[in-house]
Amino acid sequence: MPPSVTAIASAPGSDFYYASLYLPPRARSAVNILEACRRAITRIPQTCSDRGVAHTKLAWWRDEFERLGQASPRHELTRGLSPLNAADDGLAEVFMELVEKTDASLQEPVFETREDVFEAIRDLHGPVFRRMILAVGDCDAAAMAALVDLACATELAYELRDLRQHRRGGLLYLAGDALGRHGLHVEQLRQVTNSAALGDLMNQEIEDAVAHLDNAHAQLGRPARLRGRLFCTLARIIRRALVLTLEGGCQVLERRIELLPVHKLWIAWRTRITG
Repeated sequence: MPPSVTAIASAPGSDFYYASLYLPPRARSAVNILEACRRAITRIPQTCSDRGVAHTKLAWWRDEFERLGQASPRHELTRGLSPLNAADDGLAEVFMELVEKTDASLQEPVFETREDVFEAIRDLHGPVFRRMILAVGDCDAAAMAALVDLACATELAYELRDLRQHRRGGLLYLAGDALGRHGLHVEQLRQVTNSAALGDLMNQEIEDAVAHLDNAHAQLGRPARLRGRLFCTLARIIRRALVLTLEGGCQVLERRIELLPVHKLWIAWRTRITG
């Protein structure tokens, strides 16, 4: 059981809110603070069109996680993370590494293949995802690997669904060879204003993302699904949103498909029962 942590809640109505809704209270608090810290770092490139500003913000967070390791954090999030860090000597280092890798991603706008993209997601987010899984309960190595794979597939799915928010800054989670096959390049993708200009690219990428989510979920037995219901719920929510995006013609630059709260609640309740 994780130690008591400062109550930092996910936004009501958000996917993460519903995905963590049925977790035990202490586990829910732990995954919420881990997610809040992860997002505080990884959203910086997406929200800063000026790379210099992004580097400066990441440098501040690097210093803050060093202070966490010295038990003297200043920020609300790192103060909330302190009890977990006290129980996990490597946690501050995990977040410092997340900062370093996020900073490095500013230099490389795209990876060559889809396999490279997925490995980059695993390398960047995997260590935090593992802590989130362990906050709910222990699991064996095979179940952990399968749950991390599902979590990374879910992260990629969100990146594709939210392309219009993410495409102007930092790393793109679209492979260079896929762009080339569709006659596109990075700067064109950042500047285009109409989804029609992306042609079949997003349709293929989203179809592949749905298949990846399905395959990752199929690797999990019921005990692992129940233990990993945080990511199983997120995967089901974003999978449905991707299917609706496909049915709507992949207009990812014109609108953002999101499920109604009652639909998210239904998915969370069903996953709580069935895994």
